[in-house]
Amino acid sequence: MKQRGGFTLIELLVGLAILALLAGMISGIFSSSARFRKATEERTARVHAASVTLTRLADELAMAYYESQYAESSGFFLSTSSDEHSTLEFTGRTVRIPTIRVGGDTRLRYELEKDSDNYDAGYILKRTESNVLDADLDVEGVSYEMLHEVAKFKVECYDGGEWTTSWEMLASTAGDPPEMPLAVRVTLALKENAEDEEGRTVLRTMTPIYGKGRKPKQQGAAPGGGTP
Repeated sequence: MKQRGGFTLIELLVGLAILALLAGMISGIFSSSARFRKATEERTARVHAASVTLTRLADELAMAYYESQYAESSGFFLSTSSDEHSTLEFTGRTVRIPTIRVGGDTRLRYELEKDSDNYDAGYILKRTESNVLDADLDVEGVSYEMLHEVAKFKVECYDGGEWTTSWEMLASTAGDPPEMPLAVRVTLALKENAEDEEGRTVLRTMTPIYGKGRKPKQQGAAPGGGTP
């Protein structure tokens, strides 16, 4: 009498163990792929946001000028710390955005500040603006957080001979408009992770400065130089 073929209990257990191992490996591959895709999408979004911010800053710098009527406040100022963190302040023209800002002549400041909510995340690039040129930006300015997880914000000015990380444009005693930089170069590094202090993703932009200084507007002056 023939015995019916079949699997023993041990064979079934071994088969189930192999299936469980294969399922775990496949699940791990899919999970790793999903995490990589998410990280790539987040990094792409951060790089895009940084690129948009640099483009905006370059456009505003191209419109920078000196208003002699506000000599004490509308100059071009740049300071850089030993760890290459710059603070940039200048006067330029901004685009009007309905219900948000009036646009036109605007005092601007770009600077880094530590992220108090996540100390290991690096710095926040902050932008402060005011349509009152002689306003105290610390008191009357409106601030925006432009970028998070920034490792470096370095600004350099070109004077025609060399690049420098500081610039202080004050009113001239002779009454002539003081010199503005011929061009400005900005380096922005994004932080990759908590252990990477220097950042790996680096973006740069450079823009010429076209503003040559403006004289005070004459009150009551009529077109053509006549009087009303």
